[in-house]
Amino acid sequence: MPEMANYALPVYKAVVSGLALKALQEEDSQSDECKILQQAGELLSEFDDLLEKFPTRNFAQASRDGIGFIATGLALLVSISREIVKYSHDHVHEVPESYQTEFKAKLVGIAADADRAEDLAESWFMALDEDLVPLIKKSVEDSLPVNPEDIPNWRDVLASLSD
Repeated sequence: MPEMANYALPVYKAVVSGLALKALQEEDSQSDECKILQQAGELLSEFDDLLEKFPTRNFAQASRDGIGFIATGLALLVSISREIVKYSHDHVHEVPESYQTEFKAKLVGIAADADRAEDLAESWFMALDEDLVPLIKKSVEDSLPVNPEDIPNWRDVLASLSD
């Protein structure tokens, strides 16, 4: 069973990074655009690191509490990221022209990562739905061959493929 803390840490690090960027954006004083750009880069980096970790593990034995904790963090991260992207697009004209291209690229990356994180959060929340889990299990079981003999030998399948 994967340690849920190993997955909670990058989720919540990205949340904190997103909150820091959001706080910088909301300051009434004219924040240093370099600082905002740097924080956007940190958020994008945290997001990328987080999304890289998730597909590599099997969470079949994860506890409901652990799943709920991670899913909530992912949903929070998606919400914060979407607010950051919307605010930033509305105020991109305030960023010096020399930084705009890089800033816009980071926003595109954050938006794309938010979409991927939203898919992850949705799937994790589905795992908490007591009515849906049996339906998913049945669907998976129904799609598997009933008899192990029905599974073709991989060597025969490969040999039948033409170059």
